[in-house]
Amino acid sequence: MRTTLKLSVPLFTLNEVEAKTVDAIASRIFPADDHSGGAHEAEVVVYIDRTLAGHARHLQAFYHDCLGELDAYCSTHFSGPFAELSERNRRKSSGGWTLTTWLLAQ
Repeated sequence: MRTTLKLSVPLFTLNEVEAKTVDAIASRIFPADDHSGGAHEAEVVVYIDRTLAGHARHLQAFYHDCLGELDAYCSTHFSGPFAELSERNRRKSSGGWTLTTWLLAQ
């Protein structure tokens, strides 16, 4: 399920892998439905990236570390990074939702 994340603007802080992970997490929290788009369509990852490049720059290392740890966990337990997992495995891997929800809210 390797895909390139297509965004309308370049990212400042997150690399491609991190951006795909943030996009996948945000899309689980705010999914699209039959009537409107969700986090992916709204490019929430761009907002998070800009926030990390600006007033929340002190959280950059924390984000890089946590996103790397999430992908390492998923790769070990589910054979791939979070963004490339099936919906079923994303649900199964989300024992740390408290952390990831908090991570996105910072």
